Amino acid sequence: MGYTPEPWAVLYGDGEVDATIESCDGTIAFVDDTMPDWKGNARLMAHAPELFGLCQEAERFIVDIDEHAGPLTDGEQEFLNRIRQAIAEAVRGE
Repeated sequence: MGYTPEPWAVLYGDGEVDATIESCDGTIAFVDDTMPDWKGNARLMAHAPELFGLCQEAERFIVDIDEHAGPLTDGEQEFLNRIRQAIAEAVRGE
């Protein structure tokens, strides 16, 4: 798989000036208020496994459309290529 399975969650420290992104296997990352948009970044990181899974699902869905409903439009093909590129970059090194 190449990453810690979900679920991941944001746990805020005392006074909400820092947070850890946690999984059932332990700490994934640490952010604090010295980083711009740290709370939003923490939430985004916590949802990364779910978002990655949705990208994989979207790729399969679009390929299924291509195979059963006819060829993709140029725009649909470009979107599929972008999804595939994002997935490839996420799993690079596996």
